[in-house]
Amino acid sequence: MSNSKLINPKKKRRVFATKESPFPVPVASITGEPPSETQWMYYTGNLVGNQVIVHHSGDISFLYKMSFFLAYGLGCLRVYENEKLLNLTDLWRAFCQRHNRFISLYVAYHYFRSKGWVPKSGLKFGTDFIIYKEGPPFYHGSYSVIVKMVRDDDLKEEDNLPTLTWTQIAGLNRLTEHVAKQLLICYVIRPTHVNSDLMLSPNVISQFKVKEIVVSRWVSSQERESKSTEEIP
Repeated sequence: MSNSKLINPKKKRRVFATKESPFPVPVASITGEPPSETQWMYYTGNLVGNQVIVHHSGDISFLYKMSFFLAYGLGCLRVYENEKLLNLTDLWRAFCQRHNRFISLYVAYHYFRSKGWVPKSGLKFGTDFIIYKEGPPFYHGSYSVIVKMVRDDDLKEEDNLPTLTWTQIAGLNRLTEHVAKQLLICYVIRPTHVNSDLMLSPNVISQFKVKEIVVSRWVSSQERESKSTEEIP
């Protein structure tokens, strides 16, 4: 999204203290330079059904992950529901109620944004995200991402999702290769002490760990051809 869409000099600015985020957020690479180190321009939106409608030069629909990132990670979005301003905890709980995988998907989304990647929907590729370096206008999508939440004590999967079989992983990997991407599995690791009560607050975000695994297909003929004669036993 270009700076012209996010920074409108005609809009009223207000002082907004920059706060720490669980992961370092490269603000300049995501939104363009802010007006100053201590000033932000904020936008307002309304929570309607499964999306947040942001009133700007034209109405923009944001899904939960991006909306919460703008409100929590960058502090530049204020969301209303039925004309009531939602604080971050209210917004977090509203999104959790509407999407049973919101926590794991948001932690992964925030993590990738903090590393300078821009996640987009991976629905048409059968994954959770397609991540782009800096954004779709600049680079082709590099990875198709599957997000899984696991417990740190036994690495048992949560989110009530069926476990991927090796056959399914191989199929996803072939599809991903066909569209010039790599398959990446993102594990959101929930510490044992993080219970359901703690997960009702966005303060829990910093408690999670993220582990990435890139899946690649090993082809014996290609691997052998890439080695010199001396290296082949």
